[in-house]
Amino acid sequence: MHDASRVVRAHYDLFNRPDWDAWSALLTPAFTVHHASAGGVVGRGAYLEGIRHYRESFPDATVEVHRMVTQGDLVAAELTTRATFVHEFLGIPPTGAAWELPGMGFYQVSGETLSEAWFVEDFTGWLAGLRQA
Repeated sequence: MHDASRVVRAHYDLFNRPDWDAWSALLTPAFTVHHASAGGVVGRGAYLEGIRHYRESFPDATVEVHRMVTQGDLVAAELTTRATFVHEFLGIPPTGAAWELPGMGFYQVSGETLSEAWFVEDFTGWLAGLRQA
């Protein structure tokens, strides 16, 4: 496995456990996330805070990586996130419903860390589905 894809795989393995200390250590101090449908560009601190809130609402969340394509220090990952909605999320009351969200993540790898990420998924449609479940 290419070094860059190994870092991305570790990112998801640590997210699925979850091992927050090791997971957040994979992000550079200047880590940036681009997610157009979820509010644009955020830095490391806002991303970590958002993920912690997300994990409180969906504590059983896991990400299945279907395949990765690596070119140098860039990695594209096709994935599906699955979880159960058990606590309030962004003002939406929990339903107890299970859900899944297919998507793609693109990563800039710097040595043994991630420096930048871009996510492509139907976040707006997913939120609407949470409200209806």
